[in-house]
Amino acid sequence: MRGADGFNSTIRRQVAVADDPRPGNYMCWLATVPFGHPRMTKGYAAHYWGRGQRFGLADIGHGRAYWWGTKNIPAGASGSRRSGKEQIAGLFAGWADEVQEAIRVTPEDTIVSITAQDRPFLQRWGTGRMTLLGDAAHPMLVSLGQGAALAIEDAVVLAEHLKEATELPSALRGYEDQRRPRTEALVAAARALSETEQLEGPFASRMRDLYFRFAPLSKFTSQNEAVLTWPPLG
Repeated sequence: MRGADGFNSTIRRQVAVADDPRPGNYMCWLATVPFGHPRMTKGYAAHYWGRGQRFGLADIGHGRAYWWGTKNIPAGASGSRRSGKEQIAGLFAGWADEVQEAIRVTPEDTIVSITAQDRPFLQRWGTGRMTLLGDAAHPMLVSLGQGAALAIEDAVVLAEHLKEATELPSALRGYEDQRRPRTEALVAAARALSETEQLEGPFASRMRDLYFRFAPLSKFTSQNEAVLTWPPLG
């Protein structure tokens, strides 16, 4: 049995002791919308940071854009999945013109609201003929944008281990052993980056902004390569 049933995986509960989600302590809203703006050239992608808030805006081709915004919520609060467009627009009042315009032209019923959360990392993904894949195995916060990519990597590695397997449980344990180090590192990295991105205090957020403004590009390049580079199998 393969558990690829997402964040609230039923299969995960059969494999491991039930674990509660870990809050990220912020809400995330996202949408795709037909949208153009003088600043949005072909392939445009921008990440806007505030105090306890962020906004992302990206050209996805064919005259459409993808946007997302975040806002801190108190620790222990679940947030409101029914945040209206007017409320979201108010949170980003005074931000860049393209940010405000993207929200303005988005139909309210197309905005998706998500409470940011992950789960404690599992050191055992399966037993017998059962294993986990993707968010069922290693759900992560969204800051690295790698959740779907890791699920695809899982599928490729699993297929490689099953391709010539003569004993299924051993093949599944081999898949799990190969995938745990990378996925565990990225789950931790996503949480660490998320905490930095969502800093809200005036001093801490100012120091963050100065760091990212003046740190050498090579540092960020090497960090991105560590996330995005996946060595070929074999």
